[in-house]
Amino acid sequence: MDIKKNTSVLIESLKKIKYQDLIYPGIFMFFFIIILIIFLFAVQFISKNMNKVFSSESDSPAQVLNREDYESIAKKLNIKVLDTEEQTTTASIETAVAVTTNSEVAEVATSSASQVLDKRSITIVVQNSTAKAGAATILAKALEDGGFTKPKTGNADKLYATTTIFIKESRSNYTASLLEEIKKIYPAVVATTTPESTPFDATIIIGTR
Repeated sequence: MDIKKNTSVLIESLKKIKYQDLIYPGIFMFFFIIILIIFLFAVQFISKNMNKVFSSESDSPAQVLNREDYESIAKKLNIKVLDTEEQTTTASIETAVAVTTNSEVAEVATSSASQVLDKRSITIVVQNSTAKAGAATILAKALEDGGFTKPKTGNADKLYATTTIFIKESRSNYTASLLEEIKKIYPAVVATTTPESTPFDATIIIGTR
């Protein structure tokens, strides 16, 4: 009974609806459908265009430099163009020069190290020409402490005013080292050469100053 009653009520309600009442809802639905269709087409259009843009960027072939055009432009601008072989040769030369330079530096360093003087390789005698006893022994001890071999000591035949180093010319490269040590005690010391026949490589005579 309830179903029949509800059905009859619905039918009566539909009968009461007028045609004019359906116009505005119908127009609204019509425009809604049109807007929905336009929106779907717009989304599809945008999606296709975006796919084309990204695919064209990834699929586009890499641009290759035309060497003839590049060389012609370079000639007009006075720019030197090196061939691949020339570039390789230049790089090889630069590498060879760098290796040679490093080798030369290493050789110079080795040579310098080998030229370090061996102070114990020369023979020295210290002679005292003054009346001050023990002066030769004191200087000989200072030279030994400075790295030289232990000098012989004695007295000179005559008096010297200035402390003097007599050194063979073949051993003259030791002069600076001897002067450096002796000046600590005798600042006025001088040096000169002596004949190669002299018994000692260096003869040091202590003077009054």
